[in-house]
Amino acid sequence: MILLKNCYLKKICGLFHKTEEKKLLDKIIKIIGKNYDSVFYLRAGLGESYVFYFMIEEYIKKYKFKKPCIICHRKFYNELSKMFAPNIPFYYIDIPQDILYETFKTRNIKYRGITFNVNPSTLYEILTVWENYRRGVEKRHYIEVLKELNGVFDINYKSPLITSQIKQSVMNKTKYLNKTNFIFLIPNANFFHLLSSTFWDAIEKSLKEKGYDIFVNSKELTIAEAYYLASLSKGIVGIRGGFSEVCSAINVPKHIIYTKNRARLEDSIKTFTLKEYPHVNKELIYEYECYTDDYTLVLEQILENLC
Repeated sequence: MILLKNCYLKKICGLFHKTEEKKLLDKIIKIIGKNYDSVFYLRAGLGESYVFYFMIEEYIKKYKFKKPCIICHRKFYNELSKMFAPNIPFYYIDIPQDILYETFKTRNIKYRGITFNVNPSTLYEILTVWENYRRGVEKRHYIEVLKELNGVFDINYKSPLITSQIKQSVMNKTKYLNKTNFIFLIPNANFFHLLSSTFWDAIEKSLKEKGYDIFVNSKELTIAEAYYLASLSKGIVGIRGGFSEVCSAINVPKHIIYTKNRARLEDSIKTFTLKEYPHVNKELIYEYECYTDDYTLVLEQILENLC
């Protein structure tokens, strides 16, 4: 029995009673068709989803799915699918996350012969992880937590699919940029607190004085375009976040700044270091802590390591 909106919803023989949840599942099946035996519903952040794409084949094998597909309620999931799982059909569904969450509170739902899987985790599971970290129960790297949550312990790295169209689009959008000598900046993140514009102004000024051109990541580029452009750079400087995870295997120096995080976790570098991510060159990863408004030392360290 699942408690939803003050009423009980029974699962009987894999069919729901006539409810708003049934209507939603019918709508999803109408979008995806009837040719699939399983659906992956992606609902976590960019970084968690990035890691899950390297687990997905093992996940499919484990549960013996024959015809899986992916549904995405945020467009960046579609972009990740194109990059890392183009062989698995995926569909964008324009349904608010809170409505989807009310239906997919549990990891697995069976409906009309299709298994719906919530991945990489349910909200309840992820909140439990954060609470365990705060209480000092969890001491593992977050990658290990994601493996356990998904019941998959092998990560198979895949190089992203970057098409000639993506490359040409990047060239068209960044004609002004000196692509032979620039630094790629990532000032935005969701989980870690942002640094002030004063820091980014200072680092831009210092890098330009050293002869570098600058590109600041923006919504003008898709994830694939930003990934490709970052791979052309002389280095990446950014806040630890989902996009820094996507860029972790790029073979250029990466200077990643850890600030206070929204879960109030301590030892952020120990828990989230990019050095434990798939297919990374650890020697190209530089990580810094900046938990106060005084960024002077971090700025000096980054500039010293860049030169």
